[in-house]
Amino acid sequence: MNRIDLKHFGIDDGEKFLANLTMKGEDGGNVVKALGGLPLALTQMAGIIVRRNLTFDEFTETYNEEEGREELLQLRFSQGMRQSGYEHTLASVWALESLKQGRTLLEVLAFLDPDGVKETILTSSPESVSLDGYPETSISYQRARTELL
Repeated sequence: MNRIDLKHFGIDDGEKFLANLTMKGEDGGNVVKALGGLPLALTQMAGIIVRRNLTFDEFTETYNEEEGREELLQLRFSQGMRQSGYEHTLASVWALESLKQGRTLLEVLAFLDPDGVKETILTSSPESVSLDGYPETSISYQRARTELL
């Protein structure tokens, strides 16, 4: 699987992108700012703006309230995105991006049997694992595991 890193949009380009996705002629600068100009965030939140028939001001007001933001970030997206095989919420994407100690452990776990990994396989000889970021001590393993739970 190839990966493409997209840079964030500036306000003007982000507004044009958002207007194209939502078919709204409003000023979307506050939405672009709230979402940091991130293309994935703008794409996913545009779907929510359309589905809920929100103005950009209504979206921004809801997003700026902690409870409203949590709800928006947990929403599932349109049928089209689900049919493409992409079923993550924005919250789950940002949670994966913000992993610190658990990222390498998660990458290792992705290659193992999801139902039958004995923890001793992961902890018995951590010094023999030559992966940057892999937990080298018992306490670093516990921190990484906790971050993944």
